[in-house]
Amino acid sequence: MTIIRSEVMGFCAGVQVAVRKVYAAVESGRASGRPVYTIGPLIHNEMFLEKLREEEGVKVISKPEGNPPGIAVIRAHGIPQQERDAFRDAGFELVDGTCRRVMRSQQLVSKSAAEGKQILIVGNPEHGEVKSILGEAEGYPYIYVIQGVDDFPERISLDMETIMLSQTTFSAEQYWSTADTLLHLFRGSPQNAGLEVIDTICPATTLRQEALKKLTVSTDAVLVIGGKQSANTRRLYEMVKEMGKPAWHISAGSELSSDIFEYLTIGITAGASTPEWLIDQVTEQLKKGLP
Repeated sequence: MTIIRSEVMGFCAGVQVAVRKVYAAVESGRASGRPVYTIGPLIHNEMFLEKLREEEGVKVISKPEGNPPGIAVIRAHGIPQQERDAFRDAGFELVDGTCRRVMRSQQLVSKSAAEGKQILIVGNPEHGEVKSILGEAEGYPYIYVIQGVDDFPERISLDMETIMLSQTTFSAEQYWSTADTLLHLFRGSPQNAGLEVIDTICPATTLRQEALKKLTVSTDAVLVIGGKQSANTRRLYEMVKEMGKPAWHISAGSELSSDIFEYLTIGITAGASTPEWLIDQVTEQLKKGLP
């Protein structure tokens, strides 16, 4: 068996920053005797979170109630402003691990709401990042989350100045297809007030997807490593399937299927929240075969 690793995979820059901040918080917590938490999962990788909990005692919490005040690290996806206020009011020290690209989207939404613009966010309404962006316009009536061209609410107005942005890990192809359709609707309307389409997709997402296309062409099957809750990891897996190649999405070496050993050349890629040590673990397990 030949194993080929993707040229671009694993932790993106935003995740690296968040991880550094949580380990710095652990050191600070030890020195001051305070517990350390992350508000929601720091990143979408179950193995990393388990390691953080077992080795460093970092607990994942969603609200301040019922937890002794300590150091709380905001996850890479960010959190709504009202959650920040609740933790501060409860005596927690906040460390901001929000990805800078998510921060940009939060700022765009806050500014646009203040200016009275209509706001369209393309993404998964249940994703933590989208919720944190929505939180910057709490109670604002002209903000909508859509997932594609078949998901336009009838209440979208063509006579309001409008901005459109996306979840940073959203499919670039799907986003720009949605943008083209909306631009056509706005331009064809007599009351067209203008639609500004903003590119908020993280380059790390695009780079991983482009590297995967190259990898898939030169391999018989592809193994995608990463958390089952990770949107960008799931998208990598879906891309391989769309290209007609056998693919597996696993979060640990223990999930390796015997079917993968039927192929001579295996490609390996990983999502933006997958640590290098986990990629190495799975690679070694693949070399050894099933126990």
